[in-house]
Amino acid sequence: MKKTLLFALLLGAFSVLGQTPTARIQIKGFLSDSTKSNLPFATVMLLQPKDSALVSYTRSDDKGAFEFKNQRRQSYLLKVTFVGYLPYQSAFVPNDSPITNLGEIKLKPMSRELYEVVIKAVRDPIAIRGDTIEYNANAFKVGPNATVEDLLRKLPGVSVEQDGSIKAQGQNVQKVTVDGKTFFSNDPKIATKNIPAEAINKIQIFNDKSEQAKFSGIDDGKKEKTINLELKDTFKNGGFGRFTIGQGLDDRREFRGTYSKFSKTEQFSIIGLANNTNQEGFSFNDYRDFAGSQAFSNNNDEFGFSSGNSYYFDSGNSSGVPISSQQGRGFSSSYAGGVNYNFDEKKTKLTSSYFFNQTQRLEQTFINKKTFLQNNTFFENKDNTNANNLAANHRVNLRYEQGLDSLNTLLVTANGSYQMGDVQNIIRQDFFRLASVLSNQSSRNTKNSNDRFLLNTALTFRHKFRTAGRSFAVNVGYGVNNNQVENTQRTLNTFFGATSANDFIQAIRQLSVTDNEQNTYKVNASYAEPLSKKVFLESFYNFNANINAVNREVTDTLNDVTKRNDNLSRYFKNTSSYNRVGLSVRYAYKGLNYAIGAAMQRFDISGKVFASKSTPNPSLDVSQRFTTLLPNARFSYDLKQNTYLSTDYTTNVREPQVTDLQAITDNSNPLFITEGNPNLIPEVRHNVSLNFSRFNQSNFTNVYTGIGYGYTYNQIVYNQSVDDKLVTRTKPANIDGAKSFNAYLGYGLPLKTNKIKMNGNFNYSLSLNPTFINDVRNETNSVNYSAGLGLDLSPSDFFTLYLNARTSISKTEYSINSTQNQTIYSSSLSSEMNIKLPKNYYINTNFSYRSFVNNRFNFNQKVAVLNLAFYKLLLPNNRGELRLTAYDVFNQNLGVSQNASQNFVSETRTLTLGRYYMLGFTYNIKGVKSQMKRGNF
Repeated sequence: MKKTLLFALLLGAFSVLGQTPTARIQIKGFLSDSTKSNLPFATVMLLQPKDSALVSYTRSDDKGAFEFKNQRRQSYLLKVTFVGYLPYQSAFVPNDSPITNLGEIKLKPMSRELYEVVIKAVRDPIAIRGDTIEYNANAFKVGPNATVEDLLRKLPGVSVEQDGSIKAQGQNVQKVTVDGKTFFSNDPKIATKNIPAEAINKIQIFNDKSEQAKFSGIDDGKKEKTINLELKDTFKNGGFGRFTIGQGLDDRREFRGTYSKFSKTEQFSIIGLANNTNQEGFSFNDYRDFAGSQAFSNNNDEFGFSSGNSYYFDSGNSSGVPISSQQGRGFSSSYAGGVNYNFDEKKTKLTSSYFFNQTQRLEQTFINKKTFLQNNTFFENKDNTNANNLAANHRVNLRYEQGLDSLNTLLVTANGSYQMGDVQNIIRQDFFRLASVLSNQSSRNTKNSNDRFLLNTALTFRHKFRTAGRSFAVNVGYGVNNNQVENTQRTLNTFFGATSANDFIQAIRQLSVTDNEQNTYKVNASYAEPLSKKVFLESFYNFNANINAVNREVTDTLNDVTKRNDNLSRYFKNTSSYNRVGLSVRYAYKGLNYAIGAAMQRFDISGKVFASKSTPNPSLDVSQRFTTLLPNARFSYDLKQNTYLSTDYTTNVREPQVTDLQAITDNSNPLFITEGNPNLIPEVRHNVSLNFSRFNQSNFTNVYTGIGYGYTYNQIVYNQSVDDKLVTRTKPANIDGAKSFNAYLGYGLPLKTNKIKMNGNFNYSLSLNPTFINDVRNETNSVNYSAGLGLDLSPSDFFTLYLNARTSISKTEYSINSTQNQTIYSSSLSSEMNIKLPKNYYINTNFSYRSFVNNRFNFNQKVAVLNLAFYKLLLPNNRGELRLTAYDVFNQNLGVSQNASQNFVSETRTLTLGRYYMLGFTYNIKGVKSQMKRGNF
């Protein structure tokens, strides 16, 4: 049944393609001006005479010649644009021969007086101005009530991944702005998934410079692929939005809504959702925040080499935006909402937002894990049920920029959040020898309550001297991270191989309360001095101090008697800081940019451990000082015609965490005991990369490729020892030998203009990671090959099909036990199909197929998920939509994965929400009359 349905979908796609005539012709000509000079690299377009919709496009070559291949024999409108000349437009009908030669086409020079009038009157489907490509949204047909994401799928040179991420000209889009202003956050998917396509006038794609380069006027070679959405004038003064409500069987419910109101200087938007259908309203970064790994968000307010941003803080952007479109694992209910307000007027710019999200999840996970030792293997089966997993988050973001005058700028940023959560786990673990002999058994019931407050503020002053290229900037920052965690556990461990009755059963009834107070202070300064018009000297200084106090109180209850656990209870006072000073010389001229420099950095780590907060003298004093030289080099060449070449050499340092330096044993989990190591030193990683990309504006093809290599000295690893009871003890240590290599190749091209787009990629990675297992060095070698292919088909106004396929092979080898070497095969296929039926009826399908195979461990899992929707447009101007959806028609949705690393392989299966049905209604708010020329898709 499943194979038959998939075959029918593909057959339908190619049958539609097969309806197009096979007779094709070639159209050519050449361009000149009144002086008979050739006009190279002019934009030439074929349009439909009835509605000026784009059929095909090209650019004239260096001699002014152009040609269109494989075109239908029909009437066309030829349009030619060239900077400084009046646009040329003429209708023609191809002759009966295979080649229609339009001959010489002369363009007339444009007078300065006519320039503005003509520019405003001309609305080309595509305009190319230097490295900026501008699309006229009216020229690309989309379906009723489509979003910007649907519109982007139509644009040549642009592709949209299944998760909503965007590639333009072969590069990842890092930022989407609306009328040049940030929309909610830097996450591109917020704008593309929530703004209606009919509100867009133009879409501009370009490489934006870094903020520092804009201020200083020195090109640092760093580019951000950016999409700017220019709104129609009517939408700048009106409100628009969309609200959806749905009710399904088994009491499934959903609500999603968004509303925006823009003006020339202000933007106001709200967004919200509520459901119990696993459409989780928070991003991965938010969950990572809740888990506690991001203590202080870096806002790029440090100056100097990029490698300096990762010493103490995660440099990722955590927006907390309710944007997730993928169904999460388990069974969850989510609530989320956000408000965004932007103000932009000459010297004053304000960006602000508030978000709230809450998710409650029930999740049951089954894990089968095999751990390899030198001479044997032991097995672990784990049944983990999250009976109550609740996470909530309030987040506020603020950015205020004030231009004091033409030379001075003041910038204030503040990001704060309050997070809370409760997680209850019921865990059953069984440990086996030789897959059949039960060795240990553990039953645990744990509950974790977490309250966290984070605040990150920064004040930046920038001064630009009147001498070109000379600039100065200073920055001060303050951060707070206060966290309180309360953890209770009831554990019963049984050791079947114990020789003593006292060791046969271990029972734990424990309460742990941890108060963590962290304050961070930062000072950064930079100065740039021009040595000539092309050469610049850049210097910087960074100071960072992280003061941390942790009070951990642990109590055990035995025979109804509660007693403080003096071995696990302790009070920490830790201070870690670094001073870094660096200098580099940069050359920047006509797209050629290179810099070479170095920084000297000193780490100071001081930690004291007390038996309790009231104890006057420490029981352990850990002090470390490290001085490291950080070389850095970068070369980039911005060639003509959107061709880029770059190479980088960076050095990254990761210092030991204070908790890793403390020689204290933590046996709160008797099956997994951890210990610190006061002799740790920082690890140093050297990275070198070479990248190349090219985008052909004539035919909208792109290619990108690159390689990278990294080697780590004194890598901090966690060595393991496993005793005869299968109890694992881990201790951090330094080790040399970790290295990695990766290579990638990607391409994209239109197979048929506005009908078929194809993109593909290939990736190769190799890594070697050493560690010690029972005092024996084990080297885990991992090799991964992966390839992907995507097709966007729009053969007619009644049918669209988006296909994506990916396959990968992962090979893992272990030096201590080569008999456990393995190969994991995984593949996936996804498709989205839209069909228009008579009388405003539509069919939409989403299909995904995933396969995981590991023959070494007899693992073979295949999951096919099909979602079907049937909907009708209602009300005047198609404001309403009534939709009936069947989710997971085959009832096969299952979270499944395999992981091979270090000295183990694990298989994870998570029960997930399966088949259900939903009837929903959507109402589109259109505060102004739509003027977008739309087709059916």
